[in-house]
Amino acid sequence: VLLNKLHLVNRAGYVLAMTNMGLSLSIYLLKTFFDQLPRDLEDAACIDGCNKFQIWWNVGLPLVAPALAVVIIFNALNVWNEFVLASLLFTEDKLMPLQVGLMEFYNRNIIQHTFLMASLTIAALPIILLYLRMQKQIIKGITAGAMVG
Repeated sequence: VLLNKLHLVNRAGYVLAMTNMGLSLSIYLLKTFFDQLPRDLEDAACIDGCNKFQIWWNVGLPLVAPALAVVIIFNALNVWNEFVLASLLFTEDKLMPLQVGLMEFYNRNIIQHTFLMASLTIAALPIILLYLRMQKQIIKGITAGAMVG
């Protein structure tokens, strides 16, 4: 009832909730990586005439690319696998995420399990492709905290 009065049912509430769910861990991970960057790199870029944005864009961002990859993968998996919140907030079938839609389809229709398994395999393809595309950055991000020096 409260979500209806605040107009947060369907898309707006879901986007707001999913953004807030992943935001705190993402900020913490990126802040930790940025804090580990050597201060000398920033000083050298300052001497070379870079302003704050150029230092961030040309020096800081490339160095924290593995952390960005981890944050992107984590948030993508979080959004992709969200079921409970999506089933509570979405009332229209056309707006439901894929997992909720598959469950609703399975509950409403008597289908063959082979068709269900094929559709679940197709549903998993985007996350598998995202992982394959960012595999190198993920490995760098996982091992970045283990390196000393």
